[in-house]
Amino acid sequence: NHVIPGIVVKGPHKLPHIGGEIPFALVLALLNSLVYPILKLIDKGALLTKTILATIALNFSAYALLKVIPIDLHVESIEGYFIAATTVTIGSILAHLREIKKTSVKIEHPPGHP
Repeated sequence: NHVIPGIVVKGPHKLPHIGGEIPFALVLALLNSLVYPILKLIDKGALLTKTILATIALNFSAYALLKVIPIDLHVESIEGYFIAATTVTIGSILAHLREIKKTSVKIEHPPGHP
């Protein structure tokens, strides 16, 4: 968030360059890590599509909330909003794709079978 244009970290910080962005990043990372497992428990059909759509909705909503939530992280331009939300969404989708691939290999090739 410090290098993306349109995203500004403000406010007094107890540590240099650390403020509301760390809790925001940790909560968003936790929520992103739960998307695939929750969808996998709820419904097994069209899992990839639902995971991608849920991840897009989660990340774009989270960055939209930065305009309302009073933390030290602020979205100051539409460019910053789209760059930040898209970057986090792509990273999360790549992690989900890796997890989907890993779990599908386990299902297709159970232990002890060639």
